[in-house]
Amino acid sequence: MPASPADQSLADTPDPGRLRAWLTLLRPPNLFTVPGDLVAGFAVAGGVGAGLWPGLPWVVAASLLLYAAGLLLNDWCDRDVDAQERPSRPIPAGLVPPNTVLAAAGTFGLVAVVLAAGAGAMAVAMAGLLLVLIVFYNTAARRYAWLGVTVMGLCRGVNVLLGAAAVGCPATYPHELVFAAALAALYIIVVATVAINEAVRLPPRPVILLLPLFPIALLLCGVRGLTGAGGIGTWAVWLLFTTGTLVLTARLWRNTDYLRTPAYVGSLIGNLIFMQVFWLAVAGANCFWLAGVLVLWPLGNLVGRWFYAS
Repeated sequence: MPASPADQSLADTPDPGRLRAWLTLLRPPNLFTVPGDLVAGFAVAGGVGAGLWPGLPWVVAASLLLYAAGLLLNDWCDRDVDAQERPSRPIPAGLVPPNTVLAAAGTFGLVAVVLAAGAGAMAVAMAGLLLVLIVFYNTAARRYAWLGVTVMGLCRGVNVLLGAAAVGCPATYPHELVFAAALAALYIIVVATVAINEAVRLPPRPVILLLPLFPIALLLCGVRGLTGAGGIGTWAVWLLFTTGTLVLTARLWRNTDYLRTPAYVGSLIGNLIFMQVFWLAVAGANCFWLAGVLVLWPLGNLVGRWFYAS
């Protein structure tokens, strides 16, 4: 007996459970921290003042797809471990087929490199390097904790450089770009170390104590922007980053329940947005650029009410 139009309509309706499973794989709160890397790198490299913004959307789109590819590949590679430690994750729970996740990750990665071509050859090179690092992390590097967190940090640093690549020749880049990329990488290395074994134990206390060093390092590396025309805005953003870092450090230090660690890790990742806005201010970007990235923080927190970032 042929299906009625009503039955067919129900069959074509997306399964909300499956949609949520895909969103869970993509860790939506983290995606809000991605565009700021590109915008910060672009601004520090001189893109805002030179009016070279047409290349920026291409690298932002490429970076978001690369980040999504890395998240999907991570869950695919972790499917056996998750079956033991986190059986509610979408793949071990049977909500999403493993082969489909792997195919989506590969498609996202390849499309990202193609999109980066819209910003030039340097952007393609950076996107390609980022894709190699993502694959290396998920397939080999994370077998060794120190190497895994290092490669993860490098991914974030290269993401900043991908934004700078939209400007053009590396010979024109200021030394602040090196600081911005290096601090982003080091910050993620520490946050990733905090997150290691988050499903079974509390993070190492010595690592927690490294977090308050980042506001100091940011202050020293971006000192030139603190005395310019936008110095007040730069100081204000630095205070936001410092406050967020100190509050989260205190919470992690006092925490006695490892089940709370993923939420704190997600907040630490979101705190990266203030670092990104700091570099925008140092580069002399106007309030519209600053507000455009800063608004990603409350949006990420809002989405974080429904999805974990870690």
